[in-house]
Order: sequence, then C-alpha cells, then structure tokens
Amino acid sequence: MIPTLTSGVGDRLTAMLTERGTTGSDLLFQGQRGGPMRPVNWRGRVFRSAVRDSGIEDWAAITPHSLRHGAVAGWIAAGVTDGYLISRWLGHGSPASAYRLYGHLLPVDTSGVTAALSKARSDAESITPAEVLQLG
Repeated sequence: MIPTLTSGVGDRLTAMLTERGTTGSDLLFQGQRGGPMRPVNWRGRVFRSAVRDSGIEDWAAITPHSLRHGAVAGWIAAGVTDGYLISRWLGHGSPASAYRLYGHLLPVDTSGVTAALSKARSDAESITPAEVLQLG
C-alpha cells in the first residue's frame, strides 16, 4: 500500500493495471524480457520519456529523487510531522534520517508548547506547600 497515493492517482493506476491485465504478482515496470527493470533503464525508458512528454519546460531538472523530496514537502504541508511515519514511508532505517533531511520543512510555531508550559507553571504555582507534601 502506498499511504500517500491520492484516490485519483490510485484510480488511474488501477485502470492502467486492469487494461494491461496485470495481476498482483506482476511487476509495475518490466524489462524487455518481462523481468525487473533496472533503475537506470527505467529512468531512461519510462521516467525521462514521461517527464519530457509532460510539457514541463525544464523537464531535464526533474529526477525521481527531486519528486521524492517534493512528496515529503507535500506531506509536511498537509500536516504529517511525525518523523517516524515519514521515515517509514521513505524506507529509512530511523527517524533521524528524516529529521536530518527534512527537518527544516517542519513547522516552527512553538506557541502551543509555550502555552502548555505556561499553564503547567501557573498550575504549579497555585499548589501550596502542604498540597505538595500530600502529592508525594
């Protein structure tokens, strides 16, 4: 399952696979002899052609890796800020990789944290020494 695949793209992919007569065990992109396609061949035969045919003016600047980074930026903009989840979707071994690569995209609004800490301090200031002894 691709958790970030939109329903529209999923529908188009399903229609394409149905039209091809693809089964669950078939490869999405196959080499000329039906086996797995090597990444370098896939980029040359499938990806480059699709990007070039898209009509995008600066098509040569678009790479699978740049689209991957764009996807992460989109996830974060949509509210996905859990580094563990992002790292799992990317296939990274740990959230540290996701934070190192994409941490600069995460929101920096700390107003919620500041408000929670201020409330905790205010609540703590209202407790009397006698109540502290009863808590312990």
